[in-house]
Amino acid sequence: MTARKGILNNDYFFEKKLGTGGYGAVYLAKNKKTGNYVAIKAIQKLKVKDYESFITEMNILKGLDHPNIYKLYETWETDRIWFLSTEYCKGGELFYYIVKQDDKHLTEGEAALIMRQGFSALKYLHENSICHRDIKPENFLLYKEKDPDNIKLIDFGLAKKLSKNEIMNNPNGTAYYIAPEVVKGEYTWKWDVWSMGVVLYIMMCG
Repeated sequence: MTARKGILNNDYFFEKKLGTGGYGAVYLAKNKKTGNYVAIKAIQKLKVKDYESFITEMNILKGLDHPNIYKLYETWETDRIWFLSTEYCKGGELFYYIVKQDDKHLTEGEAALIMRQGFSALKYLHENSICHRDIKPENFLLYKEKDPDNIKLIDFGLAKKLSKNEIMNNPNGTAYYIAPEVVKGEYTWKWDVWSMGVVLYIMMCG
């Protein structure tokens, strides 16, 4: 993957900081040429625990183009920091959208709407021989606030590009969402489908 060099301020106007984490910070920025808003992630290289997986994630995202998978537009690199220009999703995590409801779960109609979008993203990934391996409500973002009409799948840190009929054996993912065959140490891309079933349970039951 080829990253750009130079000064981001030439292309982006930084409006505010959206958040911070163990890796660095995320900023809301406006592209000076297009006028579009993006999220700029500033990631300190020394704080990346698994650098190989980080590079793999960026390479996978650069090649994806689906309405329910968040876009990585471009990357910048300095000696100390990676800057990632990504799609800006205002609505936050699906998980928080669920728990903020008065009864802590969604209606059947909303759950069906979200499941269609999630399965559409997974179908695209699996047709391109990619297994996400960490499907959960925290890894879906709402593009707009309080609006599940357009959700985006994020966090490809555990994703894997598969060869034909490849069987995986390394345990990954989040405990409550992994399929039984992952625990047994022999699984395929179908694990993602199991995890979507757990997401449906969370949406319907809280």
